[in-house]
Amino acid sequence: MENRLQRLLEGNNEAHRVEWAREWKARGGRVIGVMSSYVPEEVIWAAGMLPWRITGTWKENINLASVYRSRSTCSYCSHALESFLAGELDFLDGV
Repeated sequence: MENRLQRLLEGNNEAHRVEWAREWKARGGRVIGVMSSYVPEEVIWAAGMLPWRITGTWKENINLASVYRSRSTCSYCSHALESFLAGELDFLDGV
């Protein structure tokens, strides 16, 4: 049980999540970015695509996003935009 839990935790860190999504794409699948918990992921799965939760970057420096958004706006959206602009989400086929 402890070994399975450890594998689950390791597989859910950011580096492994991206690696898994890239492997999915390499096998010919499509990856759709999901920004809200209200998106019905079952519909994305039913269409044969992988729903991938966008968490954004956790860097303090978000210079790219700051060009387009004020620092006083939603930090989640600003960090997600920073990830898009920095090319960290280049594996996504859509959002």
